[in-house]
Amino acid sequence: MSDNSLPKDNNLEIYILYSADNCNESPPPIALGVHPSNKALDFRSLNFSQMKIFQLLFLLFTLTTLSCHEEKVLLKGCCQNDPLWEHFGNAVIFLPNIFTPNDDGINDLFYVQGDSIQQVIAFEVRGRKDKLVFEVENVEANDHTKAWDGKVDGVLQKGLYSIFVTVEALDGTVRSFETEVCNYPCGLMEDEEQISMEGCHFPVEWICYTDGAPCTYLDYMGCFK
Repeated sequence: MSDNSLPKDNNLEIYILYSADNCNESPPPIALGVHPSNKALDFRSLNFSQMKIFQLLFLLFTLTTLSCHEEKVLLKGCCQNDPLWEHFGNAVIFLPNIFTPNDDGINDLFYVQGDSIQQVIAFEVRGRKDKLVFEVENVEANDHTKAWDGKVDGVLQKGLYSIFVTVEALDGTVRSFETEVCNYPCGLMEDEEQISMEGCHFPVEWICYTDGAPCTYLDYMGCFK
């Protein structure tokens, strides 16, 4: 009977270090190799099972590296779409195209804003691969307690997200809208390249609009180019 365990007489040990939640580490979140680090590995000495382990780990390393690269460009296209500002029936709905959930007290939450809206029938936020990350139903507009805080499974996840909302006006008109929002927790990403503020419209703008005065402060300028 063959022994499929790793040989112990040459101190060979396959190891893997994995941290799926942080692509900003250096070296990358997956480290693949042999121990001790100064011992060269002769792949010809590995049996079939050991070679399969290396192939599997190399595949995992490749996929994670690509995933980290994808995360680095998640903010590409931020603010290139228009905010949702639409009249329907006797109501108006506003959804900004960016918010900055960094706990500075401004633009931290993303929720349906508007005027003369009877109810928000459905409000969905979906991420990559159409994953549902936030959902509320049958709530009032302008209710920050029913807002998305930018977290996915309890962790802040920057990027562009798809928004689906169905609303009812006071006159009974029901409309559905689709848009996108940029989740940009600026100031919390030490190695993140700043994005341009050009084309960005923030949640606070609705408050300025209802107050009848232009916004004198949109967000912390140090977060933007």
